[in-house]
Amino acid sequence: MKKQIRFLRCENGAELIEAALIYPLVLLVISGLIYFGLFVLQYTTVSAYAQKIALIAAREVAYPGYVGLVSQDKLEGSAIEVQLDDYSQAASSDVIHINTSVKDVNTRAYRYWSPDPLDTVSYNDYQPKSTLTEMMTNMVEHNSIMVGKQSAEVDIQCENLLITQYVTVEVDQQLMNNQLLTALGYQNPTISVRAMATVNDTDEFIRNTDFVCDAMEMLAQKLNIDVKSLRDKVTEFKEKLGLN
Repeated sequence: MKKQIRFLRCENGAELIEAALIYPLVLLVISGLIYFGLFVLQYTTVSAYAQKIALIAAREVAYPGYVGLVSQDKLEGSAIEVQLDDYSQAASSDVIHINTSVKDVNTRAYRYWSPDPLDTVSYNDYQPKSTLTEMMTNMVEHNSIMVGKQSAEVDIQCENLLITQYVTVEVDQQLMNNQLLTALGYQNPTISVRAMATVNDTDEFIRNTDFVCDAMEMLAQKLNIDVKSLRDKVTEFKEKLGLN
C-alpha cells in the first residue's frame, strides 16, 4: 500500500509529459504568427506595386507615351520612375513612341470620348495596357516571398465618366500552400488587391472648363438671360448672408 501511494506521489518525468503536451501548441502558434507576418508583408508589397502601376496608367492616359519612358528597375524601387537622364537615353535609343499618323493622332486627341481611354492610346506595337500588365506580373513574381505555382492575375481597366477618368488595377496572387491550412481544409490561399488612381490632365480640365463657360454664355444669350445681373444678385445675396 505504501509503495502504491509513493508511486502516485512521484513526479519524476512530469516535465516530459508537460513538454509533450505544450511544445506542439507553442510551435503551432509560432508557425502561425510567422505565416501571418509573411502574409501581411506580401499583401503590402502587392498593394504598393498595384498602386504604382495604377498611377503610371493614369499618367499614360493623361500623357500618351509615358509608359515608354518607364524602366523595370525603376519600378521595383522607391525612386521616381521617370527622370531627365532616362528621357535623354530613351530619346537616343528610340524607346519613346512617337506616331505622326493622322488617324492615330486624332484618336489620341479624342481619347476622352472613349469608354476606355487607355485602349485608345494604343497603336501598332505600342500597347501600354499589356506592357503595364507585364510590368506588374514581373514585379510581383520577382519580389514575392510566398509565391505559388501560378503567376499573378492582373487586370487593368480605365473607366471614363466624362467629367473624370480613373484607372483600376486588380491583382490576384496565389500563395504557396501551408500544411496547417491544408489540414484545416483551406487550400490555395490567395491575395486579392485593388488599387485606383484618378487621371489628372490639367490641360483637359482647363479646356472642359472653358467649354462649359462658353456653352453657358451662348445659351444665356439665346435665352436672353443677363448673366452679369444674375451674378450680381447672387453676390448680393451672399453678402447678406455673410458668406463673402
